[in-house]
Amino acid sequence: MSQPPSDAAGTAYRRKVWTKFIVFVVLVAVVWLQPRIQAWLEKRNPGESEVSAGAGQQDSPRSTTLQRPADRKPAVIKDVDEPVVAEVDRPDSTSSPAQPSVASSAPGKSTAEFESDQSTAKPKGTQKKSGSDIVRMDRDVGNKRPAGKDSTTAPSHPKTAPALGQLSELRNNVFESTAGLRYNQGSADGHRLRHVMQHAKDDTTKPIHGVFEGNRDQILAVIDEAFLKTKKGGRDVRSAKQNNRLVYTVNLGRKIGYMGGSEGKRTNNPACRYVRIVLEDGNVVITAYPSKSF
Repeated sequence: MSQPPSDAAGTAYRRKVWTKFIVFVVLVAVVWLQPRIQAWLEKRNPGESEVSAGAGQQDSPRSTTLQRPADRKPAVIKDVDEPVVAEVDRPDSTSSPAQPSVASSAPGKSTAEFESDQSTAKPKGTQKKSGSDIVRMDRDVGNKRPAGKDSTTAPSHPKTAPALGQLSELRNNVFESTAGLRYNQGSADGHRLRHVMQHAKDDTTKPIHGVFEGNRDQILAVIDEAFLKTKKGGRDVRSAKQNNRLVYTVNLGRKIGYMGGSEGKRTNNPACRYVRIVLEDGNVVITAYPSKSF
């Protein structure tokens, strides 16, 4: 007499459950016994494990000392005190890049000149042409250094950890910072470094003008720090496309400057904790300046 369909289904289900249970128990036993079997095998053949360990040490690749590329000489650059131009969205046609006017500089502020500019004031044949048009940029834009220190000489830094903001000249008038930012010729100021350093001092002829605190090295170090932070990303970094340029705004979490210009003066120059960097080709600086918010 055949079993009813319900009994046959119940029997099949019980077999399936028991099969799964047995497989599970076998797996648990294998996992539980594996380290003990391994330890037992190692005790029985201690010589083998020592030989294999020795072989592993001998086969390990020998560390080779990589020759670090020769440190580039820090570029010594001139300070910039040229007529202030607008932010990124203003046209670069307000002045001639070839001959910035020194006489138009505000009194009391440090003056910077290209070597090519200086040559116009000297008789021909009396001046040697150097490899770079930018000879020196004074580091005392924002802060005066103690007397006795030569501001034209790049400070020495430990070889193990180069300080941020230090510049190396890749080729004529093309400089690269410690973090990999490049400063090329361009803008109405003649060079992107000149344009960035316009934000080392206030300009009340503009409605809004972000002003960095500190001297040239400190300003470039802050920009380097913000650039490195863009690579990590996170909620403190915002980015936006502007034609073929990329605009980063980075919150550094501390005061790095203040909001200047006529509007900043009217509101008692509020503190800025953000840095805005405009880049082309990933690392070529168009401009950089403090901002009050994203």
